[in-house]
Amino acid sequence: MPANSPIVVVEDDPWTRLIGIVLDPATSDERRAAFADFMSPDEPDFAGWCERLRARAGALYPSEVRLMRSPAELRDNLAPARALVVESFTVGAQELARAPQLEVVHKYGAVLRNIDVAACAAAGVEVLAVRRRANIACAEHAFALMLLLANRMQRTRGLRGSTIGIIGLGEIGSEIALRAAAFGMDVLYFQRTRLAPDDEAALRVAYRPLSDLLAHSDWVVPQLPGDGATRHFIGRAQLAQMKVGAGLVNVARAEVVERDALIAALRSGQLGGFALDPLYEEPGRADDELLALDNVILTPHLAGSPRWNGLRDIEDLITGLARVLGG
Repeated sequence: MPANSPIVVVEDDPWTRLIGIVLDPATSDERRAAFADFMSPDEPDFAGWCERLRARAGALYPSEVRLMRSPAELRDNLAPARALVVESFTVGAQELARAPQLEVVHKYGAVLRNIDVAACAAAGVEVLAVRRRANIACAEHAFALMLLLANRMQRTRGLRGSTIGIIGLGEIGSEIALRAAAFGMDVLYFQRTRLAPDDEAALRVAYRPLSDLLAHSDWVVPQLPGDGATRHFIGRAQLAQMKVGAGLVNVARAEVVERDALIAALRSGQLGGFALDPLYEEPGRADDELLALDNVILTPHLAGSPRWNGLRDIEDLITGLARVLGG
């Protein structure tokens, strides 16, 4: 690799690893083969896709791409970086002070709450974002499930005039809120940090404590990351707080909702219906107890599909970096 090749520091994510596959010749053959296999249903010529994107990357190819698994690791690698790509990691004055060569920060998403845009501007660092197609597809899938479930639950009216409670108003949660407003729904949300008033107004959402949101929502959508802190976030106590007969739609991670408590709530009538993508077990089982319930809809990890959504998001990200770095 040429000595003057750009160094691109990237928050490690299954999709952002594509940046290294495209830009960094040192990426392992094993990783390239694994991605080629994963993408094959939608892009059988994955190697050709990479070559075409490299041709659009200009001076950005080749680059040294460093994947970071923690904020501390990211900060330790910022000194030589000319470009930084983050999804959830914070970029503020502390990070910028460690990055004297930084020219651009690219959010892998559209919500810039974790990036101090003013500090970046003061440091002469451009900030880019991408409204991810995969996130839009997840929001659309949530509404497809909601509409199907409303019909299966034999509701006497459509979504208009009903109340949706979104738990977690991040990238996908915000996309869901935008669509809920278009359907004429009242939108409540809960998360650890309340939005600024201007952001609430733009999304047409109202903050409620979790217990209030559960009690007043006709539809509840937990849009949370899948980790130890969110496992069984919706359990027996939360299901009991929900409005009787409400619908629960989960297009985040199955484990956010406690399975045994869910089945009990569906059987008792406390919960009117449930829709899920992805499943509790992948691949699914033909004897899954949830399949026997008429008020349940299951789809097998389809929400962000097709894979082309993710590929085009990465195309936008890489060509954006290339534009700033003189590609």
